[in-house]
Amino acid sequence: GQVQSDLFDSVEPHFNDDGSVTFQFKRKKDSVLWGYNVEYDENDLLIYAKKAPVLSENASRPLDGVVIVIDAGHGGEDPGALGIAGSHGPAERELNFISAYASAQVLESMGATVHMVAPNNERLDFAGRMDPARQMRADFFISFHHNSTAETTDSRDYAGTEVYYH
Repeated sequence: GQVQSDLFDSVEPHFNDDGSVTFQFKRKKDSVLWGYNVEYDENDLLIYAKKAPVLSENASRPLDGVVIVIDAGHGGEDPGALGIAGSHGPAERELNFISAYASAQVLESMGATVHMVAPNNERLDFAGRMDPARQMRADFFISFHHNSTAETTDSRDYAGTEVYYH
């Protein structure tokens, strides 16, 4: 039936012969679905739909209202990738933390609400890294990593960055 939503005009249940229910969400014209999450709460099915974030009209704080969760990959006892063999340079976990911390400061100065999942650079399991983003209904989840190559690889053959997103 009809719903009050910035994203959808209506939600229609379809009762299937096997006893299951299929829900059809009819998006409003020009609405942008940014993401969704399906959860169970006791006996209820909860479906969270998120509209795309928009830049603030305040030019000095364009990210007001945007929630960003930052993960500095690895950490704790897990060094991640190591640098040049035999060197005493930083491990990946240290580079990740420095990059994540600096990015958090810049994003906060632009108005974003930023949460670092491991503010003391500790080692977390997968759920420990992802759960804050789900709980906060974050607009963005950024995980910092630095790759390395094997000792036998000519690093001059590789350049650039990788960005993964969902």
